[in-house]
Amino acid sequence: GGNLLGRYEFYTTEDDEHNMHKRVIIPCYWRGQLIGSTARTFEDGIKPKYYADYEPNYVFNMDKQTPEKKFVIVVEGPFDSMFLQNSIAVMDASLYKVNMLLGKLDYVFIWDNEPRNKDILKQMTRVISKKLNICIWPNLESKDLNDMIVSGMTETELKTMIDDNTYTDLKAK
Repeated sequence: GGNLLGRYEFYTTEDDEHNMHKRVIIPCYWRGQLIGSTARTFEDGIKPKYYADYEPNYVFNMDKQTPEKKFVIVVEGPFDSMFLQNSIAVMDASLYKVNMLLGKLDYVFIWDNEPRNKDILKQMTRVISKKLNICIWPNLESKDLNDMIVSGMTETELKTMIDDNTYTDLKAK
């Protein structure tokens, strides 16, 4: 329904410490209170890509979850979580930790499309062994959900691709 990005706040600054003037700043909320921020650069030469100022184990987008949602989509980065309703971002590639933080909900785990990343493959194997829902990308150029949207995919097409490529247990292996 509509452009999901419209539900979010974004900021910029002239401050050049940590290259903040070359980043988009996303506020981080917990129970309606501002508790920090994350800032992302879109320029290739700037490291790190994200500059974070929030508590450890913060989960982005929790305030946008509602009890009637059937399942929770778990992704790595905050921008990725903005393109799908009922999604949260754990702010790194350790998606499974959400199980410890939030308890046993009906999750769909969606890692970035990095098929050669050994750490991600190890985590994916763990999720598969626990018989949890996982999206395994087909052969794609795009690295993540944000890239897919930027390259022209609609939110509906993205959701369909996720649905078509989400597996549990034996089908995932």
